[in-house]
Amino acid sequence: GYSHFIVSCKWEANPAGAPYLDLLRARMAKRPGTFGLLVSVGGFAKTLIHEAESNTSLGLVVLFGKGDLEDLFDFDVKLEKLLKDKHTQLVRHRRVEFKD
Repeated sequence: GYSHFIVSCKWEANPAGAPYLDLLRARMAKRPGTFGLLVSVGGFAKTLIHEAESNTSLGLVVLFGKGDLEDLFDFDVKLEKLLKDKHTQLVRHRRVEFKD
């Protein structure tokens, strides 16, 4: 498709907190029409998950955990399908999905 994403990656062991989401959304605000993709191998804090689900008007951000990356690199799933499924869940159900 013609979707444009801004990707932010966190490669630390601790779960990503809400400030990571805030920084990504600030970058997205400068590029209207983009979606966010936040990757964290350490998982996501509950505050970040709640913020990503409840305030979608600030920008749609899908989350990728360590398990999602493993699926992609093992070719168990295609990136296009994974993005579409995550985006659909967020838009229709205000729910982020990711694999730790």
